[in-house]
Amino acid sequence: MRQCLARMFSQAIDSGYLGEPKPQNPFTWESMKHVLPKQKHVHETTPRPAVPFEEIREFMQMLRAYRPLKGRPRLDGIQHRAERPVSALWLEFVVLSGVRIGEAGQATWSEMEGLDGPKPIWRVPAEHHKLGRGDHIIPITKPMLDVLVEMYRRNGAEESKLVFSGPNSGPKNPMSRVNMQALLRRLKWKEHITAHGFRSTFTGWAVKEQWQYELISRQCGRIPHGEVFERYFREPMVEERRAMMEAWGRYCSLPPAEAGQVLPMHRRKTAT
Repeated sequence: MRQCLARMFSQAIDSGYLGEPKPQNPFTWESMKHVLPKQKHVHETTPRPAVPFEEIREFMQMLRAYRPLKGRPRLDGIQHRAERPVSALWLEFVVLSGVRIGEAGQATWSEMEGLDGPKPIWRVPAEHHKLGRGDHIIPITKPMLDVLVEMYRRNGAEESKLVFSGPNSGPKNPMSRVNMQALLRRLKWKEHITAHGFRSTFTGWAVKEQWQYELISRQCGRIPHGEVFERYFREPMVEERRAMMEAWGRYCSLPPAEAGQVLPMHRRKTAT
């Protein structure tokens, strides 16, 4: 219930229905922490079905190649395919960034900064991410920027508009997660998977490649060492994370490895 109300108020705030200056969302966890228990005490989390990171290149190749059939077949049997659906671009952005699908689904162009510069970032406002306090700054990598360029080509980049707005959702109404679930069914991956599970896919790769736990947690929007530590160490480590996410983007874009083939990776060891 709280999450539903938080999303409703977030949409109303972004649409300007509550006036200017924009008020704080009263239903984020941070706003209600004085009446709610700590999140970790509310429920136990269960792992979501995910693509193993060793297979992410195969999945990304399938995702990027997916084009739904368009219209009825012609008399000669030929049937055209439409362009990539917005849900596929939305999912690709989620995979490449390591964020939650709701954060990407609510992203507006006003949150994207420095897109024409060397170090673009995505500034996720507090009301759009799970921690509910402060901006969550995400470095925008080259593959992520390619997705944004495609969405700009389709819909333009008016600041108040959503980045991933579909033909039926409108420029200011987030697409339903049902679209994402339907896309995953149509892709017919070898096993049942969920969009949220790609955060586990990224984490598995990052741990295997020995990236720092601090960087992985901050990228995924988790508090790495607990709330007390966070009060004293607030450095977002954006550029350090940029290097990690660029490496992840390159890994996702490589062709699937043949059996037994070892692909060279650019590793960054944990500082000692």
